[in-house]
Amino acid sequence: MGESLQGDSRVTEVIEKTTTPEEGLTLFEDGYVKISEDFFWKAVALINWKWVSSNLDQIDKDMFKFKLLKKYDVNIWKKVKEVETNKFKALREILYAYDTHWRVGTSDDSTWDLCSHVVGLGRDVFLESCMNPESLIHRSHRHDYKENFGYWIPRDDKCNIPNSVDFIDKEE
Repeated sequence: MGESLQGDSRVTEVIEKTTTPEEGLTLFEDGYVKISEDFFWKAVALINWKWVSSNLDQIDKDMFKFKLLKKYDVNIWKKVKEVETNKFKALREILYAYDTHWRVGTSDDSTWDLCSHVVGLGRDVFLESCMNPESLIHRSHRHDYKENFGYWIPRDDKCNIPNSVDFIDKEE
């Protein structure tokens, strides 16, 4: 069993940042975007990673990203991606601190996929994993994660999409 992280500042800092509500979304003229925790988790829920990760072979990733870009501007999605990256890195650090004998048994790349997958599953699963890193080890051993939630977040407005996309409604 790994070392206990109860009261560890690495865990409490992540949890405090994740549960502190702020206002939603601020757009600045220069393209800078500021999003709150609540907005971030709303965007994560919009992607619906639990469903997407169960149907990867049936979903056109470019069309999916295009639909997300119809909902929010690319600069907003870039900020969502930035926050997602910070969250999976924080979760990975918690796992590294907990799993001192590397029982998770994954490569660095697979650990990235594992932690990003957990972020994609939403705030509750993320917080549970922060508080109980043993669950990450079990998830890893069950191969209960997919590559890679972060890849499904649009980072630019270039998608390989068909010319006839007028059927996509901005308010879906």
